[in-house]
Amino acid sequence: MEKKTCECGTVTGEACAWDGDGETVIIEWMPESLRGTHRAAGNSGSWPDNGAQRLVCEESCARWLTNCARHAEDESVEPCAACDVVQEWASVV
Repeated sequence: MEKKTCECGTVTGEACAWDGDGETVIIEWMPESLRGTHRAAGNSGSWPDNGAQRLVCEESCARWLTNCARHAEDESVEPCAACDVVQEWASVV
């Protein structure tokens, strides 16, 4: 059986340390280099024609990418700027 890997490193720039044991989730993520033109087009289009990428991520990584884990654990914490940027451009499929 092929070992599962987490593709969150595509977003973070760092390889994920996940060991492949557990569930994965597919997220749709818009690369930063395409966000300006996507915004100018009124955020129109859908995957794959809009340039978004679909990434297979471990559940906690997907939760962090789509709703910063710190804020998912404690809704009273104010979202940080980095969290807002990631949330706007990533969603669970």
